[in-house]
Amino acid sequence: MTQVKMKFSKANATLEYRNDGVFVQPSYRYVSSGYLTNYVANPNKDKRDGISQLGLSVGFPVSDSIDVKSGLLPRHECQQNAGK
Repeated sequence: MTQVKMKFSKANATLEYRNDGVFVQPSYRYVSSGYLTNYVANPNKDKRDGISQLGLSVGFPVSDSIDVKSGLLPRHECQQNAGK
């Protein structure tokens, strides 16, 4: 049987719940250190960190003509094994 190994450079996942104008949307984003080094100026190139980010967006109606929407996307570093 052949074993298949998958290696991701980038990944995004979002799930959204809506009910009566209210929405909640958790999300996750991953970008590998290798991708950052190859395609953008990687601020963590001496480490082996990529970007691992959890986020949350919410929204709800205040009146018939006004909705409030907000998002939170803090930065979390992804620790990868350096093979030591």
